[in-house]
Amino acid sequence: MHLVTSAFALLASAFPVSALACTVPADYMPPTNLQLANDANTIVLGEVVGGGIGSPADPDAPSITVHPIVALKGLLPGADFKIGGMSLAEDGAASGADGDSLAFGAPDPAAMGEDCIRRQFPLHAQALFFLKRENGEWAPAGGPLSRWAQDVTGLDAPWVQLASLYAHAAMMPTEEARQLLEQRHEALVSRPDDPQAAAMAADLERSLAGPEVPIIARPAAVAPSEAATGAQAPSGQASPDDLGEVRQAIDSFGKK
Repeated sequence: MHLVTSAFALLASAFPVSALACTVPADYMPPTNLQLANDANTIVLGEVVGGGIGSPADPDAPSITVHPIVALKGLLPGADFKIGGMSLAEDGAASGADGDSLAFGAPDPAAMGEDCIRRQFPLHAQALFFLKRENGEWAPAGGPLSRWAQDVTGLDAPWVQLASLYAHAAMMPTEEARQLLEQRHEALVSRPDDPQAAAMAADLERSLAGPEVPIIARPAAVAPSEAATGAQAPSGQASPDDLGEVRQAIDSFGKK
């Protein structure tokens, strides 16, 4: 298996640093998507149902309210929850990459602002949120230039399928996780004429070639809180069992 040696080198070739509004240290490497899944306490597919309009550079910007649909990892909040420092996009303008995009290794275009993470969301956008706990609140996981919140079209979106695989691997023992990812990579590269399979294979290469191989460890446990207590699938919405169709889609690669 040929593995790339520098994920950031690939990013820089597609997004010249001089052209970015955000500024990061010269030796900074954005987290791989495997590392992003590992670092998140919870990965939630949700809908933006409320919030305020504000400047994304303003630390006092209004929060957004997210209605949880299904959790790929960790607890599913039992009720709508807020993410501080975020705001609604004016006039409902799209501000995140299409959930059907195959540019898994590139930074979210909406993260090119001054502070290097996405902070604006259209009302009613459906997105996959990678979250961690900070001071008892939900906050973005991943850091600068990560894909911590990505618009998606549903559970069958390519980004959801890939994130589900990484979330599953992140909760496995290290060697078993590495074997799983290498097996998936082998299956995916056997289908070079399938753009989605090829894009997923390339991202697996980036993740397996990260600064720590593999970057997999259990995250710190999240203490029960008002936002997470009684975590369950909201009535009338998808449950974790629905993720079976996502994993079946992943397993189908390389078997045709």
